[in-house]
Amino acid sequence: VTSGSGVTHDDAVPTLSAVVEAVSGSGNGNNGDSLTLTITPSEAIQTPVCTFDSGGADMAGTVTYSTSSADHICTIAVADGDTNGAVTFTVNFEDSAGNAGTEVTTATSGAVTIDNTHPTASAAVLAVAGTGNGNNGDSMTLTITPSETIGTPTCTFASGGAAMAGTVTYSTSSADHICTIAVADGDTNGAVTFTLDFSDSAGNAATQVTSASAGSVTIDNTHPTLSAAVLAVAGTGNGNNGDALTLTITPSETIGTPTCTFASGGAAM
Repeated sequence: VTSGSGVTHDDAVPTLSAVVEAVSGSGNGNNGDSLTLTITPSEAIQTPVCTFDSGGADMAGTVTYSTSSADHICTIAVADGDTNGAVTFTVNFEDSAGNAGTEVTTATSGAVTIDNTHPTASAAVLAVAGTGNGNNGDSMTLTITPSETIGTPTCTFASGGAAMAGTVTYSTSSADHICTIAVADGDTNGAVTFTLDFSDSAGNAATQVTSASAGSVTIDNTHPTLSAAVLAVAGTGNGNNGDALTLTITPSETIGTPTCTFASGGAAM
């Protein structure tokens, strides 16, 4: 030390006035979310060292460090393999003189829980209103029973290998979610196929579902025709009181009971 100079002795140990734990997105943390620990030191510090655990196991990601004014921010990306459970951490830090602060393991605000459990569908039931095959105007439904609370799913439908024309609507019944589409007259004949995508409240995506656990639907929009319609009356000559008048029809395919009306001389019989 030269004459006239001075030395400042610094034994003051830095502290943290705030330690805020947070995760991007809504709900619990899951794969791809950014988990942050924002610390506010009592004085200028060097880059801190943060470690993170979830569910008692080390988190897989690499911690990165940044600053915002006097605050220091430790950030880690949640990995799909990180263990479910509460996030814990350690923060170690030193001031510019090398005085080490007491290790911090408790947040002053915020808490994060990791939820990497992907939802499944325990049932996916495909059905159509009415009897027989689906046709123009029928409502077709896919009812799914998820393994946990999920957001609104996304369903697509195809018939005979072509996308169906209708707009899918969504509703719920207790924990079940129901995708509904109206069959259009132009929808292609053939078996109905579908895709079903959904995520839980933490954002974990389910494996896409393409097979029903029960039910199947075939679209039949082919309109029947008559290859013959033969009108006859019992007896000989013209029909008169007591004669039986018949209309015999030969349809192009199996049909239900037809509805016939008759008139004679312009007036209903």
